[in-house]
Amino acid sequence: MGGQAAMCSAKKKWLSNDIFFLLKDGAIYLWDYRNHIQFQISVSEFERLVTFSTGDFVSDTADDVSIDSSGVLCEVKPTDDWGWDVLSKIFHIGTSHPNPPTPDKPEMYIEYAKSYLDFCKSIHKNEPNIFLIKGGKKTLLPPPNLSAIKEASLWETLLARHTCRDFFDTPISISSLATILYGTLADKKETDYDAPIGAQKFGFRRTSPSAGGLQATEGYVWVQNVEDLDPGIYHYICEQHTLERVRDLPPEVLSTYLCGQHWANNLAFAIFFTSRFDKLWWKYPHSRAYRPMLLDVGHLSQTANLLITALGLHPWLTGYFHDKEINELLEVNLPSEQVIFLVGAGHGTGSSYTREVRELLDGS
Repeated sequence: MGGQAAMCSAKKKWLSNDIFFLLKDGAIYLWDYRNHIQFQISVSEFERLVTFSTGDFVSDTADDVSIDSSGVLCEVKPTDDWGWDVLSKIFHIGTSHPNPPTPDKPEMYIEYAKSYLDFCKSIHKNEPNIFLIKGGKKTLLPPPNLSAIKEASLWETLLARHTCRDFFDTPISISSLATILYGTLADKKETDYDAPIGAQKFGFRRTSPSAGGLQATEGYVWVQNVEDLDPGIYHYICEQHTLERVRDLPPEVLSTYLCGQHWANNLAFAIFFTSRFDKLWWKYPHSRAYRPMLLDVGHLSQTANLLITALGLHPWLTGYFHDKEINELLEVNLPSEQVIFLVGAGHGTGSSYTREVRELLDGS
């Protein structure tokens, strides 16, 4: 009777949907990614958690007491209306801020400033290299054609910008490539770094914003049809406005690495944007920094798109590609640098539809 009474008083609970398990060095870890809490658990606790995933009553055993006190059990069976797969859910929720806001008190502003300066001072001794130089043969690019950009209307360029998927196999000038790279990725030496006297400086400025001023994005150029420039894969040294050669083009066409997006094969060039994770890890060790990293690349992509359009070329962009093989082609330093996005350009019809799509539609 005593056992029945205890069972009646026990509550049925379910395992939260917001956890994953990690096996590392012979140990099991439970990761509550919504609340940013991690636990090392035993095999018996893991087995008990499996039963809670379908709902079970909490007993007074040591495992149940430990599990219940961790906060990973729910009194109501959890539902999940997330529309994507679990990896995107882990990323989005896991990089969300776990704590509620605190009252804004003006008397704390100076303390916030002091803590920020102390933090910056504490990390400067371990700062990564600001500029990446890989050591390949260098080609100094011509000065950017700034007059063409200054004459372009921002509004008209915004209206004219659209994604093209029908390119001609014709060359563009090296001046156009130089202008696009300079306007997108170059060190903006024309403006002062407005740090107050006594502030420790790191990095440089571009025309697009960057998280923490780190400028963690690098540009690699797949040069296919640019006048006065040999085909190949190059890295852009933004401080020097110089291309350094990484390697010859592979025997495969570009679309091989872009999941069959064959219209890219007639691009004059394509810029692969990579992210220097080592810069981000240095200043922002929390996984939330992955969000602004993606935004950084997005800012640069839009800048490149507008410059391409302003010069009378057509842009195309994609994040759909074979990461591993492209990282190998670019010879990046894994895992601290990874390819994130691509923006290409060339002459074309300007159509957002491929020739094959238009043929099929016209035939219908």
